Amino acid sequence: MRRNLDSARLGLLHCAFTLGFSPTVFGQLVVRDGVDFDANALNQLSAAASLQVNVGTFDLLPNTADQVIEISVTGGLDIAGINFYGLIEDGFPDITGSVSNGPNITDVDLIGDADNPTIFFPSNTGQSGIDQSRPQAFFRTLTVGVDGEGASIPVSGSGVFARLTVDTTGFTSGSYSLSFSGKDDIDPAYPSLQFLDVNAQTITTDIIDGTLTIVPEPHQMALVTGFALLGLTSWRKLRAQTAEPSTE
Repeated sequence: MRRNLDSARLGLLHCAFTLGFSPTVFGQLVVRDGVDFDANALNQLSAAASLQVNVGTFDLLPNTADQVIEISVTGGLDIAGINFYGLIEDGFPDITGSVSNGPNITDVDLIGDADNPTIFFPSNTGQSGIDQSRPQAFFRTLTVGVDGEGASIPVSGSGVFARLTVDTTGFTSGSYSLSFSGKDDIDPAYPSLQFLDVNAQTITTDIIDGTLTIVPEPHQMALVTGFALLGLTSWRKLRAQTAEPSTE
């Protein structure tokens, strides 16, 4: 017999998801242990249980290597693994059809150390994927550790999960996109960032891509301003001389 989802049953269903149950969907019905639920309500619950990555804007120095930026996740859900895909601009020159050059990513660290740990530092089996990374299209993958019975030891999805090392050599100014939302519509080798649960299923993640902005150092700005003022002064003097009436 089909049952309507009142608020009490919604609460029970949410608890089932929290405990890791995986209901089966048949059309608009969800069946779990012989009990039918409305799939639309279930989808709303699933959408509400998500992680969030808001990349933000990072100010970088021009012509400088080894600048480290941190990327964080919120939402607090248990995470058992990550497939970390990212792009500067459109992934030039390795993504199909890419044309936009930008700063390079020279290292991706998903673990950290005791002084600067990521959320994966307490539980991981190491990271891999460096051989699949390119200067503006990078990839790393990681799974959490396991206990004595072989069960995953998940980490909480709240905090810094990656540190990127950026090299702006050759770039003196400008803003460049930093994207984790993927280009799989163009190149299937670079989908969006994926967090995985203990069942190796992708966790819904809301991603807001960010920006790298190269900001000249103060002395460089002062030099540029000085040249501009000198040019303005010279132009005014020339204009004044041109405007003086002839004495002939």
